[in-house]
Amino acid sequence: MICCGLEEFNSHLAPFYLIESNSEHRGIVQLSHPRLPLHQIERIHSETFASWFANHIEDTNLPEDDPISNDLRSLARGPNIIGIQYHKFVSNGFRFHTKEVERKRKTQNCGVTVRATTSSYSSIKDHNPVLSELDYYGILQNVIELDYGGGRKVALFECEWVSKGKRLKLDEDGFMLANFKDVRRHNEPYILASQAMQVFYVEDPNDCDWHVIITTDARAKYNMQPMADVDTYLQSCICNSEDCNEHEEVVWVRDDIAGVEIDTDL
Repeated sequence: MICCGLEEFNSHLAPFYLIESNSEHRGIVQLSHPRLPLHQIERIHSETFASWFANHIEDTNLPEDDPISNDLRSLARGPNIIGIQYHKFVSNGFRFHTKEVERKRKTQNCGVTVRATTSSYSSIKDHNPVLSELDYYGILQNVIELDYGGGRKVALFECEWVSKGKRLKLDEDGFMLANFKDVRRHNEPYILASQAMQVFYVEDPNDCDWHVIITTDARAKYNMQPMADVDTYLQSCICNSEDCNEHEEVVWVRDDIAGVEIDTDL
């Protein structure tokens, strides 16, 4: 999670420092565990990088009052233990709702997809992993905003994910179908809200456990920051009469509550 957060800090040079630190830490792990296969090296690297990076920044003589240095210190320090939880969010021109919000609605806005670059291993003895792009399809469960201080905030989507194996299949017409029945929690359920694109799931009439995946374009492709106040966004000039479907269910009443405070250490 600490690696993802820096991308939202609007700094041009800080990500390069993080990439160098990432490579440095991976090398340290490999030297400390020379006999472990690469997939276990990657797991240890992922689990221990955040704490190592915090100590690394503390021991590094960074310039004072420098925006990049401040970004790195904020990231290394970690977010505030109190985060903000949202049930509705607008990102990349898409309007997202959590699954819980849609239980009493006819509309669907909880479908999420993201394309990730992953390392594929043929076996535990494989020392030459192949990098490939993999499409993940998910159902939005939760939206959490982390506050790193100084106006630096990161919004995360927590989703139920399927990506490959028996939970995805192609039908005879070439449509991709997904099965979310009793899906297990993914070991990395969070993505940045800015990474999320939207899909819709249409129930297969022959098998209610399977849903056809329908991709969609953003309603309005504007250069805008992610925002949690969906109702204000819907009532703005961005969502004009040509963009809005008059038959779509839209809630125009504001909730008057920005979000619910939660403990991010749990």
